[in-house]
Parts: sequence; C-alpha cells; structure tokens
Amino acid sequence: MKTNKITIALAMIAVLLFSAVAFSQETPQGPVQGSVEFGARGIWGDVNGRPDLPFQPKIETSKYNEYRDIRNGFFIRNFNMSMDDLLGSKNYFTMKSSSSFYHDQSYLATFGQYGKFKLQFRYDQIPHTFSNTTRTLFTQSAPGVFTFPTAIRQALQAAPSTTVQSLIQTTVTNNMPFITPGLERKAGSGSLTYFFTENWTMNAAFSRENEVGSRPLGLLFNSSPSASATAGAGVELPEPIDYWTNNLKVGSEYSHKNWGIQVGYRGSYFENNISTLTFDNPFRFNQETTTTPLTGKADLYPDNKAHNIDFAGAFSLGKHVRVIGAISPGWQSQNDQFLPYTSNGATLGCGTTTGACNSTSTLPAQSTPRWSPSRSRKSN
Repeated sequence: MKTNKITIALAMIAVLLFSAVAFSQETPQGPVQGSVEFGARGIWGDVNGRPDLPFQPKIETSKYNEYRDIRNGFFIRNFNMSMDDLLGSKNYFTMKSSSSFYHDQSYLATFGQYGKFKLQFRYDQIPHTFSNTTRTLFTQSAPGVFTFPTAIRQALQAAPSTTVQSLIQTTVTNNMPFITPGLERKAGSGSLTYFFTENWTMNAAFSRENEVGSRPLGLLFNSSPSASATAGAGVELPEPIDYWTNNLKVGSEYSHKNWGIQVGYRGSYFENNISTLTFDNPFRFNQETTTTPLTGKADLYPDNKAHNIDFAGAFSLGKHVRVIGAISPGWQSQNDQFLPYTSNGATLGCGTTTGACNSTSTLPAQSTPRWSPSRSRKSN
C-alpha cells in the first residue's frame, strides 16, 4: 500500500540517563542505573493503494502496522534499569521493556546472584493484522458457528444460474460489513537456573502463550479433491483462533574435565478452545441434495500433548578423541472425536446400505488411539 503524500511522524524522543542523578546515588542498596526513551508521535497522510475500493483505508492500519502497534500520542519506546547489591545483598536485579502498554510490548525482569542462581520472567505481545479491507456476510453466532443471512440465501437459491453472478455483485457484495482479521499473541514465561557447584547446574522453564483472533480460511461444499468437477461452491471464512500453548522444560547437567552428562524433560501441551467449524451454504436455504449441502463442517486442530525425555553424555578418549551420544524417547497423544463423513443429510451409504453419512454411528472408530507410537533419536 503506497501513499500519495509523504507520511510524517513527529517524535520528540528524550533519553534520560539517571545514572548521574537519581539512579546512581550511592545508597545501602547499591548503585542503580537506568535509562528511559519516550516521546510523542503524530502521523497523517493519504492512502492511495486501492483506488478501485469505494472507501479509503486509514493510514494507521496500513501495511507497516501488520506486526506493530504504531499510534498517535505518547509512547515509551525503551526502558532499562539495573540494580547491583540489592538491599545490601549480593543479588542483582534488572528490568527492561519496549513499546510499553502497546500491543507489541515486551518486558524482561531478571533477579539473581552471579555464580549462584538466575531467575527470569518475560512477557511478550505481538499483533498480526492480515487485512483491513476484508468484508463478509457471515456472522459468528457461537464459537465456531457461522451463519449467513436467511433472506440472501433464499434469493440465491431461487435465482436462475444466469443471474446469480449479478445478484452477488449487487445484493451480496454491497451489503457486506467490514472486518479486520488478525491475531494477537500473548506469552508469559519464567525460568530458573541454579548452580549447585561450579560443575553441577539445574534449570527449569515454563511458558504459556495465548493466541486469539481470526484468519482467512477457504472451504468447499463438496467432496475432495475438488468441487470443480461437480460445480460445487466454496466460501472463505474468518477462522476463529483461540489457542493455549504450554511448554515445560526441566533439566540438569554435570560436567567434569573429561566427561559430562545431561538429563531433562520437555513437555508441550496444546489447547484449542474451538474444535470444529460449522458454516451455512450461502447458495442453499432448504433444498439439500447429494451435491448441495445446507451446511459445511470442518475439524480444527485437536488438543494434544507431547512428552520427551532427554539423555546425553560425552567423554574424552585420549587427547584427540571425544565421544558424544544422545537419546530422546518421546510420546505424543490426542483424543479428539472424529467428525461424520459429511454434514449432508441427503447423502446415504458410506460403506453400508442404510447408514447415514452425517452420523458418527457409521464410523469405524470414534477417535484415534490415545497414545501414538513412541519415537526416539540417537546420535554418535
């Protein structure tokens, strides 16, 4: 997307080094040092990237804001603070942030003691805007359930094939409201590293990420591989996203002059709060046939878990030979329920003489086995 006027950003940026004033005063807590970079922003201009559209997008939502959050007004670009000998102890504390209070913000706090332990907390947030010119008539009536206006479905069903295209252009397209498909990811994590001795270390980390929003998804109202062979129809939906991803890592290692070992556990736990997608056929209201269903249905990513146990070791054989080996057995599991062969009630059979394809009773199984085959990796 281009601009026919130069985009102007006014930013009054001030870097305040408090090390010589407040943060660096010698106190019983030890020296404190830091800096903050802040300012004020103003952006204006004209967007001329899509002259064919009946509207003019805002410059604040153009391409350069796809993975960022740049707004007018006050902002804090960077913040840094460090404290040594905290409260008269041998511990230290640091705090860093960028784009504070915006949708692309990031924070990192560290507390520890050199050579003994390090405790760290982190929070990151990032947006992803796919488009600001998207239009759709689908409405999400419930999580994962999209409906199409009844009156338009009736009109499209009754219209002769020669007038469907013009009806879509005049009735459907002109009535589409705008939406902004996009995602926002928020992740928090904590980690601990502890040094029992100079040779023996333990570490643990946990992170939890939430991803919410919507993204474009194309779907067909017919059997695969393509609907073109039977003149089937398709739609594009804003796929609803509501994911939680949890990761856990625990491990320890011991090193010596001529040998060393490592052992650890890695676990990943994925949760999808919207497991299926159900959507109306815009071209059919109440006349369902074997090739024209009233609704479509799709399965989304299932909840799943993964576990890995890591073993590694190394030792020296003489002066020029070192042997390294690692093994990592793992297990993955998910138990999501299968969907029926189809959502089309007019389709019968599916390997039986009387069974309906839109029922799970005709499936050979209701879900996959809970545990998948184990796997391992070895290297020498």
